[in-house]
Amino acid sequence: MNHPRSAVAVLTISAIAFAGIVAREGYTEKAVIPIPGDRPTKGFGSTFNEDGSAVKMGETITPAKAVRLAVSHIGKDEPQLRKCFGYETQMYQWEWDAYVRLAHNVGPAKVCNSSIVPKVQRGDYAAACETILDFKYAVKKDCSVRANGCYGVWLDRLATREICLGGAT
Repeated sequence: MNHPRSAVAVLTISAIAFAGIVAREGYTEKAVIPIPGDRPTKGFGSTFNEDGSAVKMGETITPAKAVRLAVSHIGKDEPQLRKCFGYETQMYQWEWDAYVRLAHNVGPAKVCNSSIVPKVQRGDYAAACETILDFKYAVKKDCSVRANGCYGVWLDRLATREICLGGAT
């Protein structure tokens, strides 16, 4: 079956992709530092509260509020991604899901300022998906090197690239 691509203007993260983000991040009731030198996160990887203030160590959150906070963050990321990709740019749902997943982790500005956007805009979809692997750094460490203590970031980039290339979740 041939799936059509849709305009970015009408795409929104799928429920399965949202569930994947929540599963990937895992729930933390109390703010933690996920990687030494990183920002505090709580809930499902949230680094900011709904009011825009940064999460601070010692803050707590309930599971229900953590889901609402993740939905709120993604709801703010998607319009930024739509704008930078261009509303008429065509994508498969799973490509959109992958870029939203990446933006949830690194921030939409980093995705928008990367070479992913021009690659997608010129229809070089596979190359754009491969570019996800360029986001292998966290706290100035190459996370594709297991000994650097952030290998989970690299595993996430590999999984996100797979989602982007073929819709695997």
